[in-house]
Amino acid sequence: MKTIFKTAQIGGKGSMRRKIKKKKTIKMEKLTYHEGKLIKLANRFNNIEVEKKDYETFNKMCYDKIIDTINTFTKKYYYKKQVIENKQQFINENLLCIEENKKNQFITDFTTLKLYFSPKGFDSLIDCYFSLWDDIMNKKYILQ
Repeated sequence: MKTIFKTAQIGGKGSMRRKIKKKKTIKMEKLTYHEGKLIKLANRFNNIEVEKKDYETFNKMCYDKIIDTINTFTKKYYYKKQVIENKQQFINENLLCIEENKKNQFITDFTTLKLYFSPKGFDSLIDCYFSLWDDIMNKKYILQ
């Protein structure tokens, strides 16, 4: 009976004490709900296949829909004193990548939009993207 107790180890060898503890990497910047939605929608638009003959009408419809939405924005859609002066240039730099004889690409980096739009502005921009998605799925750009 004594031999069983002598060989039986009580406690560990201290390996837990010496083990390297893994730390999770901390993400400094998290995506907001609005940014996540806009990125998903923009990626959907970028993956849509459009025939070459319909590029012009598709691009015009996208651009017109976005500029109409931004023209309806009032002060409550922007952060303090961040009202956009030149809306066409703003859309070209921050929302659409416009090239001749190619399909418009929607920009998925919305870091500059955070500086301009309030959450209410993001909501209305998301609504604009959803209505644009519905129009594209119904092929309204071909009917124009």
